[in-house]
Amino acid sequence: MRSLLGVVFGMLLAVSAAWAQQVTSSDVPASKQDIERLFVALHVRERQQLILENSHKQAKTMFNEILQKELPEASKEERAQLQGMIDEMIDDIDRDYPMGSILKDMVPIYQRHLTKSDSDELITFYSSPIGQKVLRELPAITTEAMQVSSSYLQPRMEAAISKLKEKVERMAEEDRKKKDATSTETEPTKK
Repeated sequence: MRSLLGVVFGMLLAVSAAWAQQVTSSDVPASKQDIERLFVALHVRERQQLILENSHKQAKTMFNEILQKELPEASKEERAQLQGMIDEMIDDIDRDYPMGSILKDMVPIYQRHLTKSDSDELITFYSSPIGQKVLRELPAITTEAMQVSSSYLQPRMEAAISKLKEKVERMAEEDRKKKDATSTETEPTKK
């Protein structure tokens, strides 16, 4: 009986040691090199560059719309000059954008959330044909999803802005009434 208990205990010990070793090896944090390989598989640098370019296009469009709205009396030459200044400012931001530093600073973030096993499996997936398809299609999927989201958000934003304008107008009216009331109280009476 003792020998049977010894064998069972030995087997349990061996199995638990193997299990502990397996858990420990899969819980090893991803190294800097693992994350850099993952960035390559995910095309992170290229995606960041596209995001930057799209945000600059949006900023230029937004500034142009603001110029037209806020300076409707500006001549074509003045608008062109202002647009040139805005374009130059955005181009300066792009030129000085520290992509390498940003990617370097992103590595520890990924390391906190991914193990070596996680990064290896992600690299395997994103290097596969379906992973590559996901990477190719994800920008279009995201754009279309944002359009759906915006279609719900836009009317709510317009309603919120309208409410805000009404509140500001009421506050301005109340301030005018207070000023009128205090100015009539302080005016000397005519005899």
